[in-house]
Amino acid sequence: MMSVSGVPDGQPGAGPMKSGLSLIDILTGLYTSSALLAALRHRDRTGEGQYLDVSLLDCGVASLSHYAQSYLVSGEVPQRRGNGGFGGIPSQAFECADGALIFIVATTNPQFGRACEAFGRPELVEDPRFASIAARIEHRLELLQVLETIFREHPRAHWLAELGARDVPVGPVNDVREALADEQVQFREVQMSMHDASQGEVAGLRYPVRLSATPVTDYAFPPRLGADTRSVYRDLLGLTADDLDELAEAGVI
Repeated sequence: MMSVSGVPDGQPGAGPMKSGLSLIDILTGLYTSSALLAALRHRDRTGEGQYLDVSLLDCGVASLSHYAQSYLVSGEVPQRRGNGGFGGIPSQAFECADGALIFIVATTNPQFGRACEAFGRPELVEDPRFASIAARIEHRLELLQVLETIFREHPRAHWLAELGARDVPVGPVNDVREALADEQVQFREVQMSMHDASQGEVAGLRYPVRLSATPVTDYAFPPRLGADTRSVYRDLLGLTADDLDELAEAGVI
């Protein structure tokens, strides 16, 4: 995952880049949840249970997805492309006049044509180097140089308005504060509040899936270290209050 992430070779700051998110942990949890559902379905049909063998390594390799498949088919090791995609061009982030980043996807011919209208550069569509999807991929570096210059002519708000008005897929590269303040994120009520006796209301993120029949509505504040020790030992192990008192006195719990 690091090998295909980061600045391309030959550019300042080049080298493999670690993801800022704990993606392997998250993906392994998601793979496991779908496997659990499949196993439960099998149990409901046959009455038989089964053992699930899930590893971080296996899920990490599986998450390479089309990068791994591309290598298996072609024998070519995928290279880093920074904020650029591995498909059509352009599909990546660009810096605007105000230093803010914008991400645009205009890989099809109609999208690219509308983007060139927004740029005020309709002649780019007729340029043999950029006139087709295959040509833009072949002359990728040349097109990126042109687009980098164009985007530096105006601030991000200008390009969001111009490209958005022409139905070109585009969006800002937000930091966490900007993402949580986004109008659609606010509308979806992604943020929620948990109550804690000592800290009052504490902000957090909602479960992202909306279930119509069994929605997740109650969010408990995370328990502090040892808060559930007695209830777990009592309910799961069948220990009595006296047993727990003896363990506490001995320093076991």
